[in-house]
Amino acid sequence: MKKVLILLILLLVSVGLIVGCAKRPPIGTQKVVETSGSRPDWITVIPTAKKGMMFFRGIKTRAPNLDGGLTDSRMHAARQVAEMVETKAHVDYENARLEYGIPRDDKDVGTVIRDGLIMLSEAMVQGVKEKEIYYEKVSEVVPEGVTYFYSCYILMTISEQD
Repeated sequence: MKKVLILLILLLVSVGLIVGCAKRPPIGTQKVVETSGSRPDWITVIPTAKKGMMFFRGIKTRAPNLDGGLTDSRMHAARQVAEMVETKAHVDYENARLEYGIPRDDKDVGTVIRDGLIMLSEAMVQGVKEKEIYYEKVSEVVPEGVTYFYSCYILMTISEQD
């Protein structure tokens, strides 16, 4: 019985030494553990406009959960559309102001621009459609062990008419 107990203790100590001396990945090491499919090219290169469609890519990295990451990536793409519209609206407004002589005084300038941008932005964002979604679940080694996060990407389209 003593021999079995000694062998058991030696076995446990040996296993402990082997596991304790095993090489651990360095802190900060990341590994993709799950994806929604193969990684599309539009993640690194946004497609150029074609057939009357413009493309916008939304990105959210290090999202703690998938739902939040997808929502944030959608909002990122929508913000890009709104920024593009705002630039276009400002140029259109400048042309209109010069041609039609509006506004009447300096106080009206901000109001007219803001109202026009809000109306135009709302109309543009309504024409946006999701074309493709891609996500990765990533594990990362941290001092406490391993943590997980999501990198979410969305490709949205809008017609040039909209």
